[in-house]
Amino acid sequence: MDVHDCTTISRDIDVPVGTVFTIEPGLYVPVNSPFPKEFHGIGLRIEDDVVISKDGIEVLSDAAPRSASDVEYLMRSQ
Repeated sequence: MDVHDCTTISRDIDVPVGTVFTIEPGLYVPVNSPFPKEFHGIGLRIEDDVVISKDGIEVLSDAAPRSASDVEYLMRSQ
């Protein structure tokens, strides 16, 4: 496991069944970046909650909206 706050956890152990963890990739656009100015200073994260089951890995957040249009639709319907 290569994460930011688990230096005391061995990479040589099996993850026990029932363990839930997150996968949290993110993109952050600095103000001085070469990207278009309308994107400067914003961030985007797509996070998944994952559980280890007896049958393998299950993505608990699999049904969450992913595309911009799906997220915008969800936000408008609130």
